[in-house]
Amino acid sequence: MTIAGLARWPAWVERGDVRIDGRVVIEAGVQDGRRDLGIGFVPQFAMNGLNPSYTIFRQVTEAAELTMDAPEARRRATHLLERVGLEVGRHRAFPHQLSGGMRQRVVIAMALVNRPSLIVADEPLSGLDVTTQVSVLQLFRELRDEFGVAILLISHDLASVKDASDEMVVMYAGRVVEIAPSCGVGGSQSHPYSQALVSAFPDIDSDRSILRAIAGDAPDLSRLPPGCAFYPRCVEAEARCCESVPPLVQGAHSAVACLRRVPT
Repeated sequence: MTIAGLARWPAWVERGDVRIDGRVVIEAGVQDGRRDLGIGFVPQFAMNGLNPSYTIFRQVTEAAELTMDAPEARRRATHLLERVGLEVGRHRAFPHQLSGGMRQRVVIAMALVNRPSLIVADEPLSGLDVTTQVSVLQLFRELRDEFGVAILLISHDLASVKDASDEMVVMYAGRVVEIAPSCGVGGSQSHPYSQALVSAFPDIDSDRSILRAIAGDAPDLSRLPPGCAFYPRCVEAEARCCESVPPLVQGAHSAVACLRRVPT
């Protein structure tokens, strides 16, 4: 919500900024309600992002009219709905008349309609069956290449987005603990939390029958433990891990915030 400029009080940007192509679009202490950030937003659970009283064509068209006149908006809406896989006969449907995968394609079309340079997709695979998840991820890849748009996927489904992304940023308790090429996340040099996430997913090519669950509970963000926030749950923790917050150390290809890891 912050990256897309949608955060409202009592949320605020305390420090730092958001930049796209070097241009500052969000900065600390400024909440001006701008909508020209060049960012498209795909919300979690598409049904929550659609108005049940309007047809999908009307909703995509209304979004387009923020930056173009009505005739162009209608043409743009028609083109994008067809591009994401919804034939013309479906354009006059209401959200409840579509499957979950179709609704997800509608909100993706809405995110693209004003030609953004970045799409922020918040848990875009939630509530979708595995087959539909694969088709949605493939659609993201195609749209990225066709429209030249960058896509930021926010997800707990590490296994799915790992294969669909170029780079991954792993966060724990609001802090970045690893930045690495997607192919390297979960490897021997990864943060212990990244490794634990990968180990918690089943692997059909492995003989392992028991999933390695992460022990303990996520911390209260208002009362984070001293030092590394993952320390109480980490199987590799040492006494020094609770003394100070480990810095994010940058290597040639990755960055890791762990006293026991050296980034590659």
